[in-house]
Amino acid sequence: MKDCIPGNLGPLVGILSGLKWVLKNSQSEWLATFPIDSPFFPENLISKFISESNDNDILIAKKDNRVHPVFAMWKVCAKLECELEKALNNEERKIMDFTKKFKTRLVNFPDIGYDSFFNVNTPEDLKKAEQIFQVKSKEHK
Repeated sequence: MKDCIPGNLGPLVGILSGLKWVLKNSQSEWLATFPIDSPFFPENLISKFISESNDNDILIAKKDNRVHPVFAMWKVCAKLECELEKALNNEERKIMDFTKKFKTRLVNFPDIGYDSFFNVNTPEDLKKAEQIFQVKSKEHK
């Protein structure tokens, strides 16, 4: 799916594009987002978000003292869509700045021996990912 606003404006425009798609094509109440370069995120990410959703508009992953704003779940509603589009048109690009306008909950994830939100961007990161994969493969046998 193409971004609904051209210009490579970052993750917020991807979230807006997803919200627009869900509002038009689905009855889903939530949109989950996560980066494609993070292969080891927690398997219970969505279920944990749902269990802590209560009356929140946005849920964002946190591990230790680090927030991972692209790992999130967004309430599908016209108000959020409208405000996000307005923020992007006003050159707002930071997820955490935008989420201050809504009831947002940081959801803590425990340490499991490696950074479950680790993303692969360099050849060194790929080597590290291969090591994590080998450990995870042994755990699942």
